[in-house]
Order: sequence, then C-alpha cells, then structure tokens
Amino acid sequence: ATSTLIKLMGGINAIQGIEGFKPLTAEAVAAAKPDIILMTKSGAESLGGTDAIFNLPGMKITPAAAKKNILLDDDLRLLTIGPRTAEVIEAMHARLEANKG
Repeated sequence: ATSTLIKLMGGINAIQGIEGFKPLTAEAVAAAKPDIILMTKSGAESLGGTDAIFNLPGMKITPAAAKKNILLDDDLRLLTIGPRTAEVIEAMHARLEANKG
C-alpha cells in the first residue's frame, strides 16, 4: 500500500526491490539517497523524533537529512488504502511539492 501511495502522491519510492516492511541497514538507506522521508508519526516518535532520525547512521548523509525533509502522518492513513486515501494523497502531494528543490 505504501509504494502505491507514494506513486499516487507524485513521488518515487527510493527503496526498490523490498516487499513489505523490513528494517534497512545504514548502507541501504545511504545508497537509496532519499530526498524526502515518509514515515508514520508513531515510528518517528519511537526513534526519538525527527532530529534523532536524521542522525541515524546512513540517514545523516542523505539529501533528506541535509534539507531536513520529512513527511509524517498518522499510521492508519499511511499504511492502509481506505476512504481517506484521496485526502492523504492530496495533502502529501502538496507537501512533496513544497519540499522539492
């Protein structure tokens, strides 16, 4: 669902070839070179917040960390396709466009 959501938002999933949700190594994160991090709010909180996320090994050398580009949203809104999906896509697309550059 998340890769579909990213595509519908107008983004490109930087992590290719991985099905489902799996932990990533620092090397995999660095190699993906994400421009923007899309994450659930609870996931960000469990890692200590956005500053802590951008200081994780591998993450701190990404374009996303350099620009502090992170999009956070409610777990259910990001991880499921449902009645509010269009609302999520619209809101996230606007945030993606605002964070480009």
